[in-house]
Amino acid sequence: MQIDNSFEDILSLDGLPFIQALLKYEEDRFDRAFLKGSVYEEMNADFGIFPSAKVYPLYFAGDILHPKDKLVFMGINPGYQTEANRAEQAYLESKGSFEGYRDIFAWRAFQGRMYAYFSHIGGFLQRLGWLDGPITWPWIHEHLLNMNLIAYHSKDTNGLRINDLGRYKHRYLTPILKILDYINPSRPVFINGYKSFRAVFTDPLFSDVIKVEEGDGIWVGTIGRHRFIGLPFLNRPRGGKDRIVEAVKRHLP
Repeated sequence: MQIDNSFEDILSLDGLPFIQALLKYEEDRFDRAFLKGSVYEEMNADFGIFPSAKVYPLYFAGDILHPKDKLVFMGINPGYQTEANRAEQAYLESKGSFEGYRDIFAWRAFQGRMYAYFSHIGGFLQRLGWLDGPITWPWIHEHLLNMNLIAYHSKDTNGLRINDLGRYKHRYLTPILKILDYINPSRPVFINGYKSFRAVFTDPLFSDVIKVEEGDGIWVGTIGRHRFIGLPFLNRPRGGKDRIVEAVKRHLP
């Protein structure tokens, strides 16, 4: 398992200095050309992803300078929409990815439409009793941080593969855990679409950092030192009682 020495130096940092150094490191790598041995080839080797255009990796989105009491939702990966990501990438390059991702929700508010991912989160939070009224971009910017278990865009989550679990744990999961330690969420982290990642997290290699039990159609455990609740992919319930929300309520303190 080969890891860049400069990445190891970054891992010695904590808190905001770590996050800022990590994103600067990624910016520098992604600003290089599509050459043999580049970050793009590395992504292909690690996950079977080879982007058709430059897209900075998305570890988090939201105002991470003010993490207190924010809800944390974690997805599998950012997804990829050609036109949307072209505009997003230009915005990030103009601001730098740290400031860009911190303000990305405010920027998206000017795009004039709500993404389905956040609409589903809004409906879930309404049914849970944590959101009054419809979800809006200002509410998201103030109350939500989003993270990804794989920080790279792909067209189809089902197409992802992790070719080296040891490398993934050190190179990709460790930064996620360090960012979570900085955020220090007071409520459980919600992992959306957890079932797609279940085989990874239940591998014995992760037993020292992931503890999880399944029940009631959800998964409950800890990631690092933080509680999490794993959810199916969120969508609108089709009539009747929302069993997922009722199960989550039973597992909240």
